[in-house]
Amino acid sequence: MLIIPIGRDQELRRTPFVTIGLVVLLALIHVYTGSVVSKQVEEHAAAQAEYAMLIAQLDTTWNKHQDLDISSMDLPAVGGDMFASMRALNDYQQQRVIKIEAAMERGLIHPEGSDEHDQWLAVKQRVADTEAAVLFHRVGFTPAEPSLWTMLTSMFFHGDLLHLLGNLVFLWAAGCLMESAWGHLAYAGAYLVAGILAIVAHWFMLPTSTEPCIGASGAIAGMMGACLVVHHSERIHVFWVYVLGFRVRHGVGAMPAYLLLGLWLFGQLFYAFAFQGLEHAAGIAFWAHIGGFVGGAALALLIRAAGLEHRDRDDQVAFATEPPPPNDRAAPAAAPHAATPPPLDDAEDAPETVGQAPATLGEPVQRASAAYARGDRKEAHTILEYHLRHAGPMPEAHVLMANLLIDEGQLDRAAEHGSQAIIEFAERGDGLGALDMLRSLAAADVEPRIDATQQFQLAGLLEKVGELEGAAELYHGVASAFPDDPFAAKSGLKAGTLLERLGATEDAQQCYRLVIEIAGDPVFADTAQENLDRLAAAPTAGD
Repeated sequence: MLIIPIGRDQELRRTPFVTIGLVVLLALIHVYTGSVVSKQVEEHAAAQAEYAMLIAQLDTTWNKHQDLDISSMDLPAVGGDMFASMRALNDYQQQRVIKIEAAMERGLIHPEGSDEHDQWLAVKQRVADTEAAVLFHRVGFTPAEPSLWTMLTSMFFHGDLLHLLGNLVFLWAAGCLMESAWGHLAYAGAYLVAGILAIVAHWFMLPTSTEPCIGASGAIAGMMGACLVVHHSERIHVFWVYVLGFRVRHGVGAMPAYLLLGLWLFGQLFYAFAFQGLEHAAGIAFWAHIGGFVGGAALALLIRAAGLEHRDRDDQVAFATEPPPPNDRAAPAAAPHAATPPPLDDAEDAPETVGQAPATLGEPVQRASAAYARGDRKEAHTILEYHLRHAGPMPEAHVLMANLLIDEGQLDRAAEHGSQAIIEFAERGDGLGALDMLRSLAAADVEPRIDATQQFQLAGLLEKVGELEGAAELYHGVASAFPDDPFAAKSGLKAGTLLERLGATEDAQQCYRLVIEIAGDPVFADTAQENLDRLAAAPTAGD
């Protein structure tokens, strides 16, 4: 199965200049060197093919040289584990070639000075010369001949167009997010360090390999590992395709970053062990990917511990210019829920959607709300953005930010902050706060970015605390907005049941009809029909 990231929900906080520069640089390097390298590789491949044919001809002489202990080499048994069989055959072939070359060097198959022996020497030398001429052997990192220079240069060259394009897709997906989180300089440094760590991991696992390692995938894997730390819950939009029998199935969807990255890492680990001893045949530096991923995750943790996450010049200016708390202002009373907070006493001219956060939040949200009341939107944004980046979960701050953005017409960003507020309220166990935020977004025609599972869990939270009307509203929302989701039919039934308890029989009947339309499981459809029949048979108030 192939999964390709194609987008994300989160809006970037800054233009990813470094990532754009890397994409352009890698593409230009490949365009400039591609044709030259292609010709070099073709010449080397032709020399290898000629040498392989010559070795095959020498193979026919084995039975004449029993003293070389070549003919006694039996073909290994194959079967069972495919990868084990491949390793056995590969080892067998290498050993036979080594013995043939040893016999030729000793002049046992063809004597030194013969035409056959001279031809063998010439072809063998041509293989060595064409291999040394390939650019990758000068800029790629070869574990058997390590150098600090090639540790760096190997990150900027790619074997072919498919290799380049695959790396650029993942660089754009992961790099933009990490540059947005770390800032340009920290991101650029972490990218290079992750790439070097990837090469070190490859070197450690395959210290005797003579194959050059090239490509930016180790550094990109590092940014993917960093994403797992910093953006683990981010929803990533993907294109997927797989072949089942003779049918090719494909589609688009979304999954949390931790699932996508976890699947990718599992695949790398699987193939790293499966192709152990067959790295040349695989042609992929799996251990470099794994080392880069782990190294990037470790770098993300170090950057977070150093307090550099979400820091750049604008953040530092914000920190330096944040106003002191308004001491001449009495602390406002705490509101029951931040999505519908009471206004400040002196904020008569402020839009109704902007309110005062609970006093228990402390200074940040209070000062942001006060700044907005004074008409200083820039200051309000600066305070909120800084504290949202550096503080822990703060749903009330997201609520205030969402309301500010709604009033400014920035509905996409409002959806981002409003959705985060809903999620954090739910994690806190504050179902009413989450419901209020949902209703505020709906009143502004803003679509919240929460999936069916999150909405279903939130509805369950409201039901548990006795808020049946809100729970029914959310259950119905899952069934109507996500009709293909596994929770849809169950949610419709729950909505109908709660509406019956609330006395809203007609609304309950509509929910049951919806369940019949969308249910993939006949059990849900049958249950909904039974409930409809029961309600239809029940006596009305006038009977």
